Amino acid sequence: MEVDLTIDDDDVAIADPDEALEDVVAFGKKSLHWKEVVLSLAVTVALCAFLYFRMDFNGFRDGLARANYAWLLPVIAVSTVGWFIRGLRWQVLLRPFSDVHYSEVFRVFMVGTSISAVIPARAGEFWRAHAMGRHSGLSRFTVFGSIVVERVIDGMSLVFMASLALLAAKPSTAIGLLVGGMAVLFTIALALLLVLARSLKAQARAIKLITTLTPGKLKLVAHEKTEMFMHGLGSLRSGQVFLAAFGLSFGVYLLDALAYWMMGESFGLHMDAQGYLLAVVVGNLAMAMPVSIGGLGPYEFFVQQAFVLQGAHADTALALALFMHVLILGIALLIGVIVLWRRPAATHLKPAVSTQG
Repeated sequence: MEVDLTIDDDDVAIADPDEALEDVVAFGKKSLHWKEVVLSLAVTVALCAFLYFRMDFNGFRDGLARANYAWLLPVIAVSTVGWFIRGLRWQVLLRPFSDVHYSEVFRVFMVGTSISAVIPARAGEFWRAHAMGRHSGLSRFTVFGSIVVERVIDGMSLVFMASLALLAAKPSTAIGLLVGGMAVLFTIALALLLVLARSLKAQARAIKLITTLTPGKLKLVAHEKTEMFMHGLGSLRSGQVFLAAFGLSFGVYLLDALAYWMMGESFGLHMDAQGYLLAVVVGNLAMAMPVSIGGLGPYEFFVQQAFVLQGAHADTALALALFMHVLILGIALLIGVIVLWRRPAATHLKPAVSTQG
């Protein structure tokens, strides 16, 4: 079975935003199955119902009504900077393979993030690999390898920051299970990726295992694609890139904690800094589990738990959690739509200077 890895001129330039949007829609139709959508919708509805029936609606409404929305503009500004830093982090992880300009990386990143906000199973991550690979000259599997590295580094930074925040607060059972489970998961994942990135022997064994398990007609394709994916893990071979990505992750969540502090003050919550940091990191750890659309449900539950641990009223805590979640996703969606329409992710991309062999 032959695999066409060439990139036509039509693949690197889309004439207008409508064609870029059609590209997103076509990817979604090809990649998603109705069962995945129904399952994610069911989980989202179930989790939201669970929160709703535990909530005093009048107290929730009063929490929103009492908020001082004069803080909204600085919160939006800080949250927006956080998204720009996330885009920079991905560029840092792509740099060992390709000299892609930041503006192009940011466009693809934000459109992918917007897709993940409204489509289940983190579909936007796969679209990022599809779009950046299609338009930069890199293999899609190499790009996807960089995304896996990004997700694991992001998870490990969250676990580390959650552990620090919990030193000053006794965790609830739910938060303890979340942080402990994610610590085990991301530690194993990072260790595995480091071994694969730094050991050619380990790579060869992994490629051989996957090829062996693949049906006969697809063995050649599986071997080739697995090699390309392993290549995408190469950013972990550079200590400088590794530490830069970790540092940018810490910066992102410290900014998110600052945004939460400002909005918390507007809601009348007066907590220590580590309380807001704990809320941010456990909320994002909950979203690392792609069980609902946009993380709706798990995010609110764990952020509410974190605030209640600090003495906040449950309904006020839920009001703030839901408000901030909608705001953060809304900012991401707005940026994604703007970059898609102003200059689509597929437009004017120059083939990247790739170091891929």
